[in-house]
Amino acid sequence: MGVRRALPLLLPALAALALAPLAHAGVSEPTLRSGGLERSYRLYTPPGLDRSRPVPVVLVFHGFGGSAEGVARMSGFDAVARDEGFLAVYPHSVGPGWNADGCCGAATRLGIDDAGFVDDLLDDLGRRARLDRRRIYAAGISNGGIFSYYLACRGVGKLAAIGPVAAAMFEPCEPPRRVSVIHVHGRDDRLVPLEGGRGGRGYDWPPVRDGLELWRRHNGCSRPATWRAGEAKIETSRCRRGTAVKLIVLDGQGHTWPEEPIDTTAALWRFFEAHPRPGA
Repeated sequence: MGVRRALPLLLPALAALALAPLAHAGVSEPTLRSGGLERSYRLYTPPGLDRSRPVPVVLVFHGFGGSAEGVARMSGFDAVARDEGFLAVYPHSVGPGWNADGCCGAATRLGIDDAGFVDDLLDDLGRRARLDRRRIYAAGISNGGIFSYYLACRGVGKLAAIGPVAAAMFEPCEPPRRVSVIHVHGRDDRLVPLEGGRGGRGYDWPPVRDGLELWRRHNGCSRPATWRAGEAKIETSRCRRGTAVKLIVLDGQGHTWPEEPIDTTAALWRFFEAHPRPGA
């Protein structure tokens, strides 16, 4: 085989060799400098990962007062990453929560640049693995879900889709690009009420559907189709350029990451897998 013909076959392998080594399969704790601070994240690398192929990434943000390890246990995303072949990333916050420019706690008061941290984290991860830039996703519960909305509203990380759980979206939100959204919420959530109003931490929470309606307009969506599946009410809109907006409301569930009547983590991954970032 001539050099010209062999070169296209060699380039992916050479690119893989140029990457900083990923830790062995399993859990590692990379660190980096961001915003003048030492930051870190919990990284799960599935066994048998082919470093010559682009790999999807799912960022999972804990709720206020939670932790990276806690949301990893709660969501079970490691097991899905192992079976489906993506990197599961659980960033560590500074203090108890994330700065979503309106919620919550010290990170907001101190102006911690958590959005900049996410960009720096993805740069750091991109030096360790060949990322599939069309398949970078963010999920989170409560303050972590609010933060995933915040990232999408500001175009941080060029996310393909987000999956907020037990969260709401604060405006203003002026997204620079289309992002698919799947939102999971318990009908009995009293901390972040589905219909909005007074809830946890004394906030007057916006209705969940108001945020989703903004994304439907932005993504150029059809009117949502609605149906029930047992104790789950599902509203789905198909949108331009392959994007979608989906709401799953679960009867009898409160401020939690539900495992029943649906497996929230499995539902998020199925939605993410079906919605890469358009236009790349």
